[in-house]
Formats: sequence, structure tokens, C-alpha cells
Amino acid sequence: MHDKSMTRSIHREITSEHMCLWGLDHPGSSANVITRDFLENMDQELTFLEKSKDIKGLIIYSKKPRIFLAGADLKALARTSRNELEQLIGLGQQAFSRLERLPFPKVSAINGACLGGGLELALATDWRIGSETRTTRIGLPEVNLGLLPAWGGCTRLPRLLGFPKAAKIILGGKAYNYRKAFSIGILDKVVLPEHLLQAAKKRIALGTRKPRFHFLNILPIPFLIAWGIHKKLLAQTRGNYPAPTSALRTIRNSLILPKSVSFQNEKKAFIDLSTTPSHKNLLRLHFLKEKAGRQHSPISLKRHLRIRNIVVLGAGIMGAGIAQWLSSRGFRIILKEVFPDVLASGMASIRKSYQVAVNKKVLTQTQARQGIDRITPMTAEISMRNVDLVIEAIVEDLETKQKVLEQLEARANKRTLFATNTSALSISAIGNGFRHPQRLVGLHFFNPVHRMPLIEIIRGKCTSRQSVAQAFEFANRIAKTPILVRDHPGFLVNRILIPSMIEALHLFNRGESVAEIDSLMLRFGMPMGPLRLIDEVGTDVAGHVARNLANNLPNFNTLPGILARMTKEGLLGRKSGKGFYDYETHPENPRPNPDLANLGWVSQTRVPWHEMRDRMIFCMVNEAARCLDEGVASSSTDIDLAMVLGTGWAPFRGGPLRYAESLGIPAAIGTLRDLASTAGPHFLPSPILETFTWQNRTSYSIPKPKSNPQPNKQHVHAN
Repeated sequence: MHDKSMTRSIHREITSEHMCLWGLDHPGSSANVITRDFLENMDQELTFLEKSKDIKGLIIYSKKPRIFLAGADLKALARTSRNELEQLIGLGQQAFSRLERLPFPKVSAINGACLGGGLELALATDWRIGSETRTTRIGLPEVNLGLLPAWGGCTRLPRLLGFPKAAKIILGGKAYNYRKAFSIGILDKVVLPEHLLQAAKKRIALGTRKPRFHFLNILPIPFLIAWGIHKKLLAQTRGNYPAPTSALRTIRNSLILPKSVSFQNEKKAFIDLSTTPSHKNLLRLHFLKEKAGRQHSPISLKRHLRIRNIVVLGAGIMGAGIAQWLSSRGFRIILKEVFPDVLASGMASIRKSYQVAVNKKVLTQTQARQGIDRITPMTAEISMRNVDLVIEAIVEDLETKQKVLEQLEARANKRTLFATNTSALSISAIGNGFRHPQRLVGLHFFNPVHRMPLIEIIRGKCTSRQSVAQAFEFANRIAKTPILVRDHPGFLVNRILIPSMIEALHLFNRGESVAEIDSLMLRFGMPMGPLRLIDEVGTDVAGHVARNLANNLPNFNTLPGILARMTKEGLLGRKSGKGFYDYETHPENPRPNPDLANLGWVSQTRVPWHEMRDRMIFCMVNEAARCLDEGVASSSTDIDLAMVLGTGWAPFRGGPLRYAESLGIPAAIGTLRDLASTAGPHFLPSPILETFTWQNRTSYSIPKPKSNPQPNKQHVHAN
């Protein structure tokens, strides 16, 4: 090779075969991102290629090991003014269009992440080849941040794949592995990493790509398809997320407009979306999620302390779910269960989960088999010699947990970390009999484990900083977002969530309908209504949890007797076929259970719908403030992130404290005082909210929380 020159982000090489290679290499970073400097560098390189007479082809690859091109620099994007943003989008559209118009074939040799603007650049080339690596992830995730692709993605992708496929990719916001990307048609070929550049050179020989004809792009077919998609979007988002609707309209219109006009539509839609509260809250949550993984990450943690060999105690729903998830991340697991039938059922559940992943093309059959093989089911006594981590997920009984864990601790090595997934007991109480209680930490996974991204790391009164550091490092390795929580009744997520369920029960007791109660929360943006959620948890479990929290926390509302009566009647929710909903008649789309009519008490007065909604929402806002005041979590941002990831709290609203801030803290306090006069004193505003108002502060400019109080000996919370 010869004629080498360096730019800040693009390394150009001209081969003896008159091929140009662009090696993407953002200086001083492990990732390649699109910035103004990158686009200006690209402009220089394009000018060189446009003037060259003998170039036969262009290959774009990455000199980074795990990232091809990750799209825009989001931190810079958050600081960019509207005018600067318009200029940046215009520069990108112009550069990618010039790339597309080059008179010779262009190939993107993709190794690692190719997302957002990175894929939009690749779409401007003729061919895309992906490497067969786990790090190769391809997609347009902009809609997840309340935006849309504006560097040509909404215009080029439907021309490449057809309107239906393009709409699904852009509106879904998913990142696909190389297999799925190839089957969809985003990638033209996949090869081993060492063959990537050679395969790209062979593609050059095929020449430039001829435009594809797609029958489904012929008018009026896209408009008819878009109408159906729009109906589904409104049903899914209830109009709370403007980005998918805007993206759908932009994609559809791109098929009847010249590219230049469609690019202008992309830019205008992007700029309009960038000013919405939805985008600002979603972008903020993105940053919070990144920060949560780094905040307590043990950069200096000694390598011999990192976790490799794991024992999971208990093969029930949670134990089996944890074992399956960990094995899918490459860990070898011993799944220990004393009851053979429970162990067999747990392994059957694991196999089913893996088969679902295969059916959805997330994993191959070979990968699924390897994941299952990494789990060793055992009923016999286990050796603790080389165990790095024990995760306990057995019956919710304090004495049983203490006995089992103390026996294992006595046989464990000095570096073994012990974790409990308890949903009912204090971490500190479980560790009372430990010889080394500093090695016990709470790792609270959420059900279902493979779907819920949050993990609460609970620090007991004796838990060491090293144990917490190990827990955070482990959470990051298994692709969970960790939030540090102090050992309090209900921990964090369930303590905030349960009051909303209790309010819903009181409203039902007054005669309000199941459908109306749940629909109010769905329209607010929650993924599931509180009564439906109770059914999923089980009315017996939910009642037990709520009663114990109400007994341990002074500001909780009283629990009405409806759950006890339903439990007595065998109406346990989904697991019994009937609860607040009837799952026997309509298992996929359950309807409210008519048999409940004689269990409630009908009030002479009805509650206005806005008050019903406020009661279920503001009890969570108030409880979140109390958690902050008591130091259950270290910051209001941690609380908001935990609620979004652990309960599905409407992401576009940013979390309960962010929601209060958006209304204005004085307005939120006023609503709580009104509710306190009509619904009960448990709505009296948390003192910390009053402090915000007095000091002219918001929930995001607050002092550090109080020091960790002594934890209760025993408490409960739901999964």
C-alpha cells in the first residue's frame, strides 16, 4: 500500500489496485462517533475522491475493535442549539449524498456496532458486509430517544428494503445482530472478521448497485399500509410519543418525493422532535442509564475478585430465570434445588426460554444448546471451593435463608460473594448469623429476568464497599442496569409502586370499574394498569406484600380487605385463571371479571377521573420524595431511572420526580394537599418537597440525602 495520509477521524489508504480505504478512527476514544469535525474530515476526503481519476472503489471500515460507527455524539447533541443542529444535519445529509454519488462502487465493511448515523452512512454506500461477531449490532435506534433518522435513513432505507420492512426497522428502534440484519436485507453478506476486507474488495468487482424495485412501494399501497401501522401506533403509544408517528409520515412521504425534498422533511421533523419534552426526558434517561453502570463501577477492582463461577440456589420462577439469563451471558451455573420436581420444572422453563430466543432468531440452536449446557442442575451437596458468587432465590422465610446461607458460608472460600434475591426480607437480618456479613449483598432481579433491565443492589448495614463494587461489576457484565439501594422496607421500586396499587384497590372498593381504573394509568403512559399488575403478581402475594409494607411504613395508606376476600374465594389472578380479570375465557386479551361485582362496596359518590388518576400517580411521587429524604437511594435521578426500568413508569415523563418537576414543585405540592383533604392524610406532601419550594429548588438541584438510618429487621416487597 502507498499514498497514506491522515485526517483527524479518517485514515485514507490507496492500494496498488487503485482502491481507496477509509479507516474510521475517532482520536482519543474507544468509539467512532459522528461530529462536526468528522463531517468536515469526510468533506475533505470526498473532495479528494471526486478529483481523483483512477479510483476504482471505496471501502469504509473501522480501526476500532468493537465499533464501526455509533452515530451522533449524544452528549454534544444535548448541548447543541437549534441553529447548530440544523447545520449539523445539513452537513451530514450533504456529505452522505456526495458519498452516494461517487461514480465508483462503495462498500461498508462493518465490524462492531453500526447504529443511527453510522448505519445512515452505510446506507449511502452500494454494499454492506458484516462480520460474524457478537459485537456487530446494526440498527436505527433514534426513535428510542424521541427522534428519527435525519441523515437519509428515512429516505434510503425504504428504497432499499421496501416500505413495510423499513417502517418496522425505524419504528422499532432495535439493534439487530449480523444474522438478523442479513436476513432482513440490511447486510448483503456476512463473513468472518479476518475475511471482511477481502470480501469487501470482491464486492467492488460487482460495480455500483442498481436501484431495487419493490411492489409494496407502488402508490397507494404504502399509504394503505401506513394507515394500518398508524392505528397500531396510537393503540401502543396512546399518542404520548410523537417520534414514531412523525417517522412513519416521513418514511411514507419519502416514496413520493425527490430525495432532496425528503431529506429536508427529515431535517424539519428531527428539529421539531428535538424540542419536545418526550425527547428531552428520553435522552436524559439514556444518560442516566449509562451513568448508573459507571458510577460505582470498580475500575480498580482486582482481577481475582471478578466473578466467574456461580451457584444459584432455588429453581423456582426467579431462580430459573436468573440461571437462564446468566448462562446466556456466558457464565457457568450450578442450579441447586432440594426438590427434584421443582428442579425439573425449572430446567424445563429454562429450555423453553432458550427455544423462544431461537424462534425469534435472537440465538441459534447451537447457542441455545450451549447456554443450557452451561447450567448444571443439582440436588446433592455442592462444593464451594471455586465458587465466586452465590445467588439465593429460595423460599421467603428468614430462618430458612439464614440457615442455608450460613451453611454455605462455612464451606466457602474467602473471596466468595453471597447475594440474596429476597423479595421479603431485610438484607441485614439475613446476614445476622454470618461470620463475614460484609460479604452479603442484595441483588434484586425483577420478573421476568430476561426482560427487565434493572437490578437493585441493596447494601446492608455490614455490606462492604468491595462487595458493592463486585456487585456493580457483575451487573454491568450481565447487561443489567444497577441502582444502589439502602436496606429499607420495600427497598426502592416496590416501595414506590405499592401505594399506587393500594389506591387502585380503594377506588375499586368505592365502585369504580376495573377497566376505568386501569385505563387511566395506561393513558398516563404506564405499561400496565395497577389491578392488572396485581393479577400478574397474584392477589395473595400482593396482599401479603402490601400489608407488611403498610405495617412497617408510617405514611402508607391502609390496605382494604378486597385482596383478602379474593384470596379466600380463590381469585388469585392469572395463576388461578381469574382475579380482577378473567383469563380463562380470554387468556390473551383478558376482560374484567364480572364475578367481582358482589365483593366490592359501592359508594354513593363517584370520584372524578382526574382525581382518580392523581391519586394513583401522586402517591408514587410523594413516596419517591420520601425515599429521597430517607436516603433509600443516593439521588433523585437514581429513583427516576429505577422506576422507569423497574416498573415501566412512562419513560417520556422521565420518572416520578421528574414529572413533579415538569409540573412545577409548588403545583405538585398543591395537588398533594388537595388529595390529602379528599383522600386521606397519607397524601400530605413529603417535607423534602416543601424544602424544595422554600429554597427555590427542584428535585434535581437538591442536597445530599440523609445518612443511612438503621434498617428494619424484616420487610417485604413484590417482584
